[in-house]
Amino acid sequence: MHGSLARTDLARQAGLSYQAVSNITDGLLEGGLLSVVRKRSGRRGRPPVELSINPDGAFSLGFFFDQRTLRGALVDLAGAPRAELEAALRSPEPSVVLPAIAAMAALPMFEETASDISLLLKSRGVEIRAQA
Repeated sequence: MHGSLARTDLARQAGLSYQAVSNITDGLLEGGLLSVVRKRSGRRGRPPVELSINPDGAFSLGFFFDQRTLRGALVDLAGAPRAELEAALRSPEPSVVLPAIAAMAALPMFEETASDISLLLKSRGVEIRAQA
């Protein structure tokens, strides 16, 4: 979902009934994953409410490492990076990499980006690239 859409537009694009989309979006609004952007005007009747992804609704913390480098990134629900960090590794051994990931994840730059990151962090990931 890019930008904002009304429930009727979502229903049409997804091939679902308005009621199904309304039930789904109500849950996402209550969970803070969607937000009300505005109400359209200029039409007869009740104006449709436009919904958008709430970037602060959830975050993902991901790590990438190779032979000598560890990178960490915190990304919001809209996919925008909120914090990024890079550190050198002595070796790619698990005994070196895992403590480095734990230390990086505990840094204030990641924690302070969201008001309660422990509740908002929806996914974590590590990418490992094997050298051919």
